[in-house]
Amino acid sequence: MKTLDEHNRERKEEIKKLGLEPIKENAGVLCPKCQAEMYYLTPGLCFFEMGTTLPQTQVRCSKCMYEGSMTV
Repeated sequence: MKTLDEHNRERKEEIKKLGLEPIKENAGVLCPKCQAEMYYLTPGLCFFEMGTTLPQTQVRCSKCMYEGSMTV
């Protein structure tokens, strides 16, 4: 049985070979660390963090790769 890391690495390679790289959609916010544009990690997918009733989505900085969640 494969580890999660092995599985993810193989899938990323398969996706890359097929030319199916994810599209980076701008989230319309700036990174709190370096002020570069952030993009959605999972466009169209929302989740609820523990202790909150507001929907969240994951975002990543295009420059320093900082990740966080954003209320949508």
